[in-house]
Amino acid sequence: MTSRSLPSTPLVSIILFCRNGAPTIRRALESVLNNTYRKIQFVVQDGQSTDGTLEILRSYGDRIALATEVDATPSDGFRKALKRCQGDIIGCCLADEELLPNAIDDAVNYFKNNREFGAVIGKTIVTDALGGSKNRSVGAKFDLLDYLMGRQTPYFCASFFLRRALEDVGFFSDDIVYDCFEFELWSRLGTQHRIGYRPREWARYTTHATQLSNTPGAIMRHIDARTAVIHRLFSNEGFFGEDKLLRDRCILGQYRMFYAHAITYRLNDVIAALEPRIDALANSVGDVEFARAWTAEQRARHVWLRFGNAFPPRTKRWILNQGFHRLVRPLFLLLARIAQGTSSGGLRDASADARDAELAMRDRTAALYRSRGQIEEALEEWRRAESLGDATIDSCACQAAQCAAYLSISEIREIQQRWVERHANQPWVEPRTLLRGTTDRGPITVGYDCAWWDSVLARHQLLNFIRRHDRSRVRPYCYSPVPVPHDIAQYFDRVRVTDGLSDEEFVAQARADELDVFVETTGFSPHHRYAAMARRCAPVQISYLNHHATSAVPNVDYILGDAILANGDDKPYFTEKIYALPGCFFCFDFREENIAYATEPPSRKRAYVTFGCFGAGSKLNLSLIELWAAVLNAVPDSRLFLRNRDLNHGNNRHFILRRFAQFGISPDRLLLMGGTDHRSILENYAEVDITLDTWPYCGGNTIAESFWQGVPVVTLLGNRFSARYGASLVRAHGCAELVADSREHYVEIAAGLANDRDRLADYRLRLRDIISRAGFNDSAQFARNIETAYAEMLRPLM
Repeated sequence: MTSRSLPSTPLVSIILFCRNGAPTIRRALESVLNNTYRKIQFVVQDGQSTDGTLEILRSYGDRIALATEVDATPSDGFRKALKRCQGDIIGCCLADEELLPNAIDDAVNYFKNNREFGAVIGKTIVTDALGGSKNRSVGAKFDLLDYLMGRQTPYFCASFFLRRALEDVGFFSDDIVYDCFEFELWSRLGTQHRIGYRPREWARYTTHATQLSNTPGAIMRHIDARTAVIHRLFSNEGFFGEDKLLRDRCILGQYRMFYAHAITYRLNDVIAALEPRIDALANSVGDVEFARAWTAEQRARHVWLRFGNAFPPRTKRWILNQGFHRLVRPLFLLLARIAQGTSSGGLRDASADARDAELAMRDRTAALYRSRGQIEEALEEWRRAESLGDATIDSCACQAAQCAAYLSISEIREIQQRWVERHANQPWVEPRTLLRGTTDRGPITVGYDCAWWDSVLARHQLLNFIRRHDRSRVRPYCYSPVPVPHDIAQYFDRVRVTDGLSDEEFVAQARADELDVFVETTGFSPHHRYAAMARRCAPVQISYLNHHATSAVPNVDYILGDAILANGDDKPYFTEKIYALPGCFFCFDFREENIAYATEPPSRKRAYVTFGCFGAGSKLNLSLIELWAAVLNAVPDSRLFLRNRDLNHGNNRHFILRRFAQFGISPDRLLLMGGTDHRSILENYAEVDITLDTWPYCGGNTIAESFWQGVPVVTLLGNRFSARYGASLVRAHGCAELVADSREHYVEIAAGLANDRDRLADYRLRLRDIISRAGFNDSAQFARNIETAYAEMLRPLM
C-alpha cells in the first residue's frame, strides 16, 4: 500500500458539533448510525446544551464518541471535534441535518476509485422548517472562482474529506480562521487538491430563520473572516499573488451573496452594514453601474418576499406548489423597480462586461494551476472560459493537455478537436492548387513560423540546422510575430513580421511568397498560426517541435517524428502523417557555447547523490512526484534539485514541498530554486549527479543540456508521442540503457546508477564524446535529413 492508498475498509469519522439541538438531534444521530457503512467513528462535540440535548446524546452510550464542554463559538466546537477524529475519511452532520443511508458507503467507494481527489461533494436535499423540499438535489462540481465570488456554496453535510488532504493543507494546525472554517477549508483545498463531485443525494439540509447564520453579529464576523482569507489568498505568498482587482471582485462577490441572504431573511442590520461596502468595492473594480442596478434588484426582491411572507405558511406552500408565483413575480419585480426609479437594463449590460472580465480571470487562474503541475484544475478553468471565444486562451488547454497524466490518448484528441471546431473548422484545400510550376522549380521554399526565435530552444535546435541548409536545396523564410535580431535574420532569405495579420491575411502573405512547405514550430503556445494552416498556407504543411500530439487541424499534412515516436499507441489518433526522420527527430547543438562543465559528479565530494530536473513547473504533476519520491526513497540520503521559473513564486515552492511530503519526502531533501539565465542553468548541472526526466511530457532542452554537461538522464518510455520522445533523445545520445519501460524500472535504473559512483564518474568524463560519436549534435547532417523529408513530401504532388 502506498502512502496515498486507503485501507480496504477505511475508518470514517463523522463530526457532529451542537448546542441546544434537542428538536432535531435524534434524527441527525440516527441518520449517521443507520448508514450502511459500519466502520464509523461518530465524534460528537456538545457545547454544554441546556435544553435536553445532552441527555439525548448520553442515551446513545458508546455508539458515539461524546465530549461536552463550553465552546467559545460553534466553530470552536468543530475545531475540538476535528482534533479527535481518527478516520481516514472525515465527514460532518449537524443537529439539523441528515445523512442518507448509502452516503458514507458511496463516498468511500468514490475515494477508492479516485485516489487523486482530496475531497468529494454529493448532492443535498434542501428542506424548509416544515420538512418540505425547497430545491431537490442541489449540487455541482466545485469551482474555486465561483466559490470565492459567492456564486457557489458546497453543502458541508454532503461533503467528505480525506484526512491526509486536510493534513496536507494544514487544517490540523492552529493558523486556521475558524470563524469561517468551511470557507477556509474549501479555499485551501481548492488551490491544492482536486475536489470530486458525485451526482447522488447524500444528505438533507434544513433552512430556518433561527439558524446561527441568520444572526447579524455572527454574519458580520463571518464576513470579516472570509475577507481575511481572501486577502491571504491574494498576498505575495498566496496562491493568486498580489492581484488587487481579482481580490476585490471576490470580496465584492461575497458581499453580494450575504446581502442577498440578508434580504431573504430581512436582516436589516446586515443590509445596512453591507451597502456602503458594496458601493466602495464596486467603485474599486469599475462595477458601479452594475452594483447600483443589482442592489435595486435585491431591494425589489425584498418587497416581493415581504409580500409572500404575509401569507400563512400552508397557503404559501400551496401557491408555490401550484407555480402561481412564477406568473406574478416578474410583473411584481418590474413594478417595484419602476417605483424605485431603476430598470434591469443596466444590470444586464454591466453584467455582460463583468462576465467577460471574470472569464478572462479564469485564464489567469488556469495558468497559476498549470505553473505547479495541477493540469486537471487548469483544464477545467480553461473549459469554463471557452464562452469568451478566445482562440489563444483555448489553445493553452491544448498545449497543457500533454502534461496531464490522467488523460487518455482519445481525450487529448478530443481537446484538440474541440479547438478545431471552435477556431479552425475549414474545408479541405487541394495542395496541388498551390504548387509552383513543375519545371525548373529550383530550391524548395520553406516557411518557418516561430513565436520565439530568440529563445534558447530556437537558437540551439531550430536555427542550428536552418543556418546549415543547403541553399541549392532549400530557401528558408522566417515568419515571426515580432522583429528578429540581425544575427537571426541573416539565416533566412526573407523575414516576415506578421504581428497584426489576421489568419486570412497571413495565408495571403504565405501564398504570395509561393511557399512549397510551411512549418509551424510554436505549438499551441501564443501567436501560433494553426488557424491559418487550416486554410492552407502551402502545398505541404508540417507541425513540428513544440506540440507533441496531433493538432487535429484540417490541411496540416505531417508531423515530424522518428521511429520511436511513430510507433506509439496514439498513432491512429493523428490526423497528420507522422514522418519518421532518421535517428532522432530533434538535434540540439551546444558546441559553440563556451561553457565549461564539472568533470566529476558532485557525489564525489559529498556523502549523498543529487538527482535533478530543471523542467517547467507544468510538468511536475502528482503522478510524477510520486515516481520521483519512490526514487528518493530507494536511495537513502539522496537529494532532489528542482529549478524553473515557476518556482519563483513562494506559494508554488511550498506547494511542491507539501506534495512530496505526501510520499514521505521531508523538505531537507529538496532544493527548490526559481528560474535564471541559460548559462547559469548549464552551470547548475555541476550540482547534479543524475537528471530525472519528466513524464508524461518529457524534457527536450533539459535532456540535451544535461547530457552536454556530463549528467546522465533517466527517462520513462510512455505510450504516446509526448511521453516517448525522451526515450528517443536518450537513445540518440548513445545511452539506451537509461530508458525505462515501466515506473518500477525507472526507479531501478535511477537507484542502480546512484549506487554506482564509478559509473557516474565515467559518464561525466565521456558523455560529450559519446554524444559526438552518436551524431546527436550533428546539425549539418540533420539539415540534410530535413531537406530530404521536404523533397519526399512534395514528390507525390508533382
